[in-house]
Amino acid sequence: MKPHHVTGGESAAKEPLDEDSLHALVNWIAEATAPVVGEDFFPSLIELLATRMGVDTALLTRCPAGNRDVAETLAFWHRGGFEPNIEFPLAGTPCEHVIHDGQFRFMPEGVSRCFPDWAREEGGVESFIGVPLTCPETGTVLGHIAVYDRKPMARGAVAESMFRIIAMRAGAEIRRREADRARLEQQQLAQQRLYELAAVSRRASISQMTSAVTHEIRQPMTQIKTYLQTALRLLDREDAKPGQLRKALEQSLAGAARGDAIISRLQQWMGRTEIRSESIDVRGLIEETGGLLASELARTGTVLELDFSEELPTLVGDGVLLQQVIFNLLRNSLEANERNADPDAEGRIDVRVGNESKTVVIEIGDTGEGVPETMAENIFEPFAGAGDKGMGIGLSLCRSIIESHGGGLELASARNPTVFRITLPADLA
Repeated sequence: MKPHHVTGGESAAKEPLDEDSLHALVNWIAEATAPVVGEDFFPSLIELLATRMGVDTALLTRCPAGNRDVAETLAFWHRGGFEPNIEFPLAGTPCEHVIHDGQFRFMPEGVSRCFPDWAREEGGVESFIGVPLTCPETGTVLGHIAVYDRKPMARGAVAESMFRIIAMRAGAEIRRREADRARLEQQQLAQQRLYELAAVSRRASISQMTSAVTHEIRQPMTQIKTYLQTALRLLDREDAKPGQLRKALEQSLAGAARGDAIISRLQQWMGRTEIRSESIDVRGLIEETGGLLASELARTGTVLELDFSEELPTLVGDGVLLQQVIFNLLRNSLEANERNADPDAEGRIDVRVGNESKTVVIEIGDTGEGVPETMAENIFEPFAGAGDKGMGIGLSLCRSIIESHGGGLELASARNPTVFRITLPADLA
């Protein structure tokens, strides 16, 4: 079961626990582990169980993905210390019967006769206790707790009910973890689908916009082309009248003017945004936005550091739009860290918020791959960064939103670190 074989002499004999002592042990373990939560719970439980019972080995497992032919240790104590967690087949071990039958199993002696290969591999196991961990709602076996030793255990020294109390708490913790894991996976899947839908939507929007612009511009361009061709033909004719040539050129100019008007109208339509006016708590806005990326930060191991000046004025503007700007910049930093070619580089995003001369200054920096020199000058142009990682319109839109609030957005540092700087007028009323 362990990743190595154990050899050596017998451990010192230990007095078996009577029923009263075992009751006291269970109560003591319950009290000692009550405040322990999260990743520390299982190791704390197993260490307490092993040391208080005075046994060589104690472990707690789960059946990965519901596979009851394999066990994965969540805590593995052996002869005074923790072993690395492992996954092992159950066949040929007393653990197999505990999980398959879902029953408490106590072998005070004779393990080496019933399971000779396993007992020999584990260093001469003679006694064994195993109790299944079950789902409180369905009774499904989730894993087990096993305790074993190289010396026999006294008959009557083990109370099944006491072990089941311990197993009940451990089973509930496994179920809680699995529920949390399933919920997180569901959230990540939903988030991924949203990203995919957003990408498809952006591509569709750009495709539709391109078609609309093409349709609108093609008509005046066709008009210009037609009248210029007419003008050229008139120039080739000896009997061409100046009035005819003038008319063709005037019609060409009219087509150009029409095209210019269409472009202006499209620009106005694309830049149309309704700006709400509300009081905004800068600190709360940024902390909330960082929380939206908590799962992504955890997945990538990226550290988000927030540094706020002690006295920050409020802002007046559209909180939804400003939050979208912060979100986009944080997402860009997160993706830049992921694309960093240096595997040893620490993924880090630093957000500093200060108050400078009646202006709120927000700086968002990262340790990512940086901005190439070829992109730095036109990074805020629409579609400047178009590619697989994004449609390239994000920074342009971010700057437009900030400028509509009377502020500014600039690339303060292209690399080491990459820093984007936002300035917004403070509300000093």
